[in-house]
Amino acid sequence: MMEDLRSKLSKNALIFLPYRAASLANIENVAIQRTDGKGFDGHSNVTLTDKMPFFTPYSVQLKSDAYATYTRDVTAQGKGRVKYAAVVLPYGLTLDGSAMHSNAVGQQSKFYLAKMKSNALKLKSDKKHEGADYDVVAKFDYLTGIAKSEANVPYIVMVAEGYGDGNVSFVATEKGALIGKTPTTQTGVVGSYEVQSKLDNSPVKFKSYYTYSGRVLNKAGNEMVFYFSLDRFVAFKNLKKSQLFLFPFRTFFHFENQGLHLAKSLNSFEISFDGEEEATSTDIDDVQEEVVLKVTISTGQITAEATKDVPLTIYTVSGRLCCTEP
Repeated sequence: MMEDLRSKLSKNALIFLPYRAASLANIENVAIQRTDGKGFDGHSNVTLTDKMPFFTPYSVQLKSDAYATYTRDVTAQGKGRVKYAAVVLPYGLTLDGSAMHSNAVGQQSKFYLAKMKSNALKLKSDKKHEGADYDVVAKFDYLTGIAKSEANVPYIVMVAEGYGDGNVSFVATEKGALIGKTPTTQTGVVGSYEVQSKLDNSPVKFKSYYTYSGRVLNKAGNEMVFYFSLDRFVAFKNLKKSQLFLFPFRTFFHFENQGLHLAKSLNSFEISFDGEEEATSTDIDDVQEEVVLKVTISTGQITAEATKDVPLTIYTVSGRLCCTEP
């Protein structure tokens, strides 16, 4: 009977049974109500499948010899091992003090967890001329000194050297896990923590979001959603497609300031961690660069003036190459 029921449910469905059904407690992804009616326990393992929806209306405490496990598939298969990932899990992970989690059972996997810090945005290069894209990294803090991560909170994962491959990024397994109740939302997207920074000396607020159900976002109204792709967060406004498909267990940031004067040049940001020196420790301000090429357009002619030898290529409005000068 249970096999027939399981076949009709999603892979990540949890089955909640009354305490009188304790004989079925050894089946995976089953929760048994406590005899006092106050909560549910899991006597067997809970296995969560990546990219499949997940929801639990109740918290479930696994017994000490049972574990919860989630395997993150590499989203872009065939492109090799990935170093970073953005993830949300319904259970916390034990950390070793240096923000690293190491599986105590099952497939071995080691990785570090981090969150975006306040005043995170930093210049990657020294100069930027007005109107250009911001060349930016965002600083993240490792969960150093923290014994356990939180359930239902978005994190950045940095996979430890020697772990992960072109198919599986990481495996997150926790013995005796407390699986947290899923926050309810009408949209399938849940808001989480916020961070403050600055852009052009104006306050900037990023808010993190996540989904367990999966979600399709339309570009209209969501242009300043930053989704994780190839080790950086990329603005939805630059995606050629009009829809963004978010898999379950994925997270994203949203630029909460809607003023276009703030957002127009922020197209993506890389991730970095304290102790890495590739970023300049200043807020993002426009710095005027030496103008080496001036182009003037008038009726019937284009005039180009340069202070040094620079290449010049001219295209028609339709994109056809008109001429080029070395």
